[in-house]
Amino acid sequence: MTRENFQKKTRKTDTDYDTFIRELSVLLYAGYPYNGLGLFSIEGNGGSGSISEAAFRQLLIPSERLRSDFPELRETEAGKPVEDQDTLKKYMEAVLDYNKDTSKVTASGMKYSDITGTAFYKAAFCAVYCNNLSDGRVMYEKTYLNESPYESTRNAIWQLMYEYGIPGNTGMSLSDKSRELLNKAKSGISILSAEPTSEQIGSVKIAGDTTFSKETDGKWYTGELHVEEPANFHGAYTITLPEGTSLYEGSTLVKAGEPFRLVSEKKPEGAEKVTVSAKIPWLKSVKMYSPVKNVAGQEVTASDGKSFQHMVGAEIGTADVGASVDLKASTETPNPSNPPSTTDPSNPVNPSNPSTPTDPSTPVTPPNPVNPNGPSIPPNQENTSASEEPSSPEHTVSRETPAANQPAASKKPTAVKKSDGNGKQKVSASVLPKTGDSSHVMLWGLGLIGCGAAALGLLTLRIRNRREE
Repeated sequence: MTRENFQKKTRKTDTDYDTFIRELSVLLYAGYPYNGLGLFSIEGNGGSGSISEAAFRQLLIPSERLRSDFPELRETEAGKPVEDQDTLKKYMEAVLDYNKDTSKVTASGMKYSDITGTAFYKAAFCAVYCNNLSDGRVMYEKTYLNESPYESTRNAIWQLMYEYGIPGNTGMSLSDKSRELLNKAKSGISILSAEPTSEQIGSVKIAGDTTFSKETDGKWYTGELHVEEPANFHGAYTITLPEGTSLYEGSTLVKAGEPFRLVSEKKPEGAEKVTVSAKIPWLKSVKMYSPVKNVAGQEVTASDGKSFQHMVGAEIGTADVGASVDLKASTETPNPSNPPSTTDPSNPVNPSNPSTPTDPSTPVTPPNPVNPNGPSIPPNQENTSASEEPSSPEHTVSRETPAANQPAASKKPTAVKKSDGNGKQKVSASVLPKTGDSSHVMLWGLGLIGCGAAALGLLTLRIRNRREE
């Protein structure tokens, strides 16, 4: 959709168009299948949520705000589920009035999107659609608890189109994940809109305490480490560990700023490195397609006489980034700075058993030398009937590269480190070479003017209520 077409159809301004394109770009970048912001943990095509019948009935208890705004609900008993089908149907019909007039709000100020975002509306929608609570519960599970990443992305895009007044789109009852996607798009978050430069790639690094220190359990631990990256990278980094080491806790997949520590059963010898790597997606362009017209100026239709739909998608590139850092082992023996004290120097007491005197010649097990005040370390889709509407130069997102992310401050372990002789700590880091780039396009169907179904490249979307009969 060009700027002129957008303004003609929506009667909105240049600024509105720029904001719309920016938000749409983030949705396409963050949604399925690119997952550019890491919002999805994709395991199969859907979720595994369930809800009991009792819990579903609890969702059918309207809030006092809803009861105040809708007379249909005021007649029900406060704090009790609304299970009467006639009452629920009257409520749903009343809500539709707010969909017909998007400027209309309830007495308390709720818009259509606010109403449909409530748990009560979602449960009522399912109960009315199925005409009974039992089947409504099952529909609720499938619609809101087991929505696939594909569906979450599609619904968020349709809702965005509706909110900007683009014809042919209706408001959606969004799941939590669809709402999260839409909120991210509206948050002003920065994403990569150009291939990252060598300088940007080179700024990815591993920072923190790289020295292994032996602890009282006989194992060797590093201090906390973390990945630093430009603010618009949003990478998910895979940690590659040197032989003989493991993570103290957590997963080998981390985001920038998330701390991790390494542990080794024996003192690390030789030149050891820990490496992180990730594929960073970047937005090449937003693609929009509209049905072509014949010589008479009419849109080409499908064999069944129905119109093709408009489509939108993104062309995404990826860049390989990564970094490594040298690890070293402390050459000194841990020396606890806060050894346990006794109540009477002449009569030492065993801290674990105050009534038992301790032989002064037998040392008491010292506290964790890495962090005396912290916790102990455990011992062990393109349609040939459609023409591309190229996006204008404004179809870009911020190309600025903010300063590298800094993790939240945390108490750093007091570990003995090896010096270079001048009192400085030595940490060497190297950047993994960029090994290539790949591009992908995912297209989403829009009801910009009318409807139908079209196959475009990787994806065919069937748009409900969008075919011209």
